[in-house]
Amino acid sequence: MAGKAKVLGTLTSISGAMVLTLYKGVEVKLWSTSVNLPHRKEQQSSHQHSDQHNPFLGTILIITSVITSSFSLIIQSKMAVTYPCHYSSSALICTFGALQTIFYALCAERNWSRWKLGWDVRLLTSVYAVS
Repeated sequence: MAGKAKVLGTLTSISGAMVLTLYKGVEVKLWSTSVNLPHRKEQQSSHQHSDQHNPFLGTILIITSVITSSFSLIIQSKMAVTYPCHYSSSALICTFGALQTIFYALCAERNWSRWKLGWDVRLLTSVYAVS
């Protein structure tokens, strides 16, 4: 029964992701904002393809994310049965996730001046993410 619930949850997640990815509806703007986290002008000068959208690639990435997340939950449940220390296994999973994130961030943004935090929304975003 638990396996069927996991499969149903995975299918629900994938179908919801597909609706959000492929639906081309009307854009709803409640209010305008001037917050621009990636500094659009700098990004356009360094990446010429920033305005291009690739829904097929986004769809593939979302499906991959949902499937790997499902496998991660299955692996964690199997590990919880055989590994008695739940807190250390959670710490181990979080540590490896942090290492992967750091590796990706260092590969994706090589401009060291972009790593500096100022008194703006980028600092607020980092503090909010930590808490």
